[in-house]
Amino acid sequence: MINKEYYNAAESAAVWLIKSQNAGDDDGFASHYHNKDGWYPSYPEVTGYILPTIIAYTERSFDSADLNLIKKSVRAANWLLSIQLKSGAFQGRLIGDTPTVPVIFNTGMIVFGLIAVYKKTKCRDYLNAAIKAGDWLIDNQDDDGVWRKYLTLNGTGESHIYHTRVSWALLELFKTTGKEEYCDPARKNIVWALTHQKSSGWFDRSCLLSENNDTPLIHFLVYTIRGILEAGLLLNISSWINAAERAAKGFLRSQQKHNTIYARYNKEWEPAVDWICPTGVAQISIVYLKLYLLNREAEWLEATDRNLEYLISIQGRDGENVEGAIMGSDPIDGPYMPNSYLSWATKFFLEALILREELK
Repeated sequence: MINKEYYNAAESAAVWLIKSQNAGDDDGFASHYHNKDGWYPSYPEVTGYILPTIIAYTERSFDSADLNLIKKSVRAANWLLSIQLKSGAFQGRLIGDTPTVPVIFNTGMIVFGLIAVYKKTKCRDYLNAAIKAGDWLIDNQDDDGVWRKYLTLNGTGESHIYHTRVSWALLELFKTTGKEEYCDPARKNIVWALTHQKSSGWFDRSCLLSENNDTPLIHFLVYTIRGILEAGLLLNISSWINAAERAAKGFLRSQQKHNTIYARYNKEWEPAVDWICPTGVAQISIVYLKLYLLNREAEWLEATDRNLEYLISIQGRDGENVEGAIMGSDPIDGPYMPNSYLSWATKFFLEALILREELK
């Protein structure tokens, strides 16, 4: 990697992710580890989007810990196949007696993993499952590109701008299969999402809970930005890339002003809280790096390195169940997933480190 510190942090994160997979009685990745309650059950959504990161890690010859990551990725993908609903959809978290409700976002995130494992193994079963999931997504999309049902674990809720990340998944399916029917629905959703961008670059309707839309958690706000950016890159649409960059610049300018990235922002890019969401810090760092690759503006890279240094400083060290992981909130008892170490936060941290390595 770019330096030994980054290499060690990446390896430690990968080891913890595999520990989260081994923690349960199936082959999915655990949602999180709670300091009091221990390991939570496997989470289909994050298992889906962890897989491309794990595979990318192995492809850069980082697998020095001899984790057999490809075999473990295949096992995780097989678990996803085993829980896919007949409709092609996937449900949300598998916790206790949670009703089997299909969810748009979760299904989209699993498409990423199925495609990644298909590309690695050339086994058609994974692509077929991704196609079935993609068909369900477009069958349940309204004509204006908006998803208005199957939005949450109980099937209700408000339409979210962060479904741009689902559109990105559909475009990955389009690129993999060459089937145009996955492209137009994604385009429609991105166009709709962009109608909710303010002149400052900030997006409304981008939080999981509608009552927080005025000060969205950055985890969801960056979902929105990343989806638009990746869609723009895949289809070579400069206006979409520019829209994502405008939003990222809001984060960058606030980070430069306050010397950190906070968990919630208002539409003027002023922090609305005094605590940090490490997941969002890792996510925005990936966006920064992708923009740096486009324009080579040094400030993107400088801000990324500050973020990675921060994340390394809070990476779990004490206790075998937290070593290598990234916590939900800083301080750890903060409002978002308190007293927990998250598989998705750790995945985005590892992804940022892998992308940073490509710049060496």
